[in-house]
Amino acid sequence: MLKQKINYEGFDGPVTTEEYFNLTRIELIEFQGRHGGKEIEARINEIQKNEDLTALYALLKDLILSAYGKREGDRFVKNNEVREEFGQSLAFGQLIEDLHENETSMLTFVKGILSSIKGLDELVNKEALQQG
Repeated sequence: MLKQKINYEGFDGPVTTEEYFNLTRIELIEFQGRHGGKEIEARINEIQKNEDLTALYALLKDLILSAYGKREGDRFVKNNEVREEFGQSLAFGQLIEDLHENETSMLTFVKGILSSIKGLDELVNKEALQQG
């Protein structure tokens, strides 16, 4: 689970919030399927090489909203209502801008989400063997 601090200008002044992001292995596989079946970092590099800002925005939006949830004790609530609420927030807009403007922040964010997926290294190595 990634806890991300977001600083943004709210309607009543500066705001700092901490939001939570997490993907399961199944959610990662589904995400990759929606984006050409490639690993997230490889897809980001491909998009950046092609300088396709629209595709980069779509990928980041999908990644953020796929991983976003609200932590409630031992539960991590992820549903359409929670995602829609966050997707309409100023924090979401600022996070997208921050990730667009700084490649290091984007890769740190992606790696932070991926680091919590159990068995990811095994999955990646298995896929690499199948492709090789």
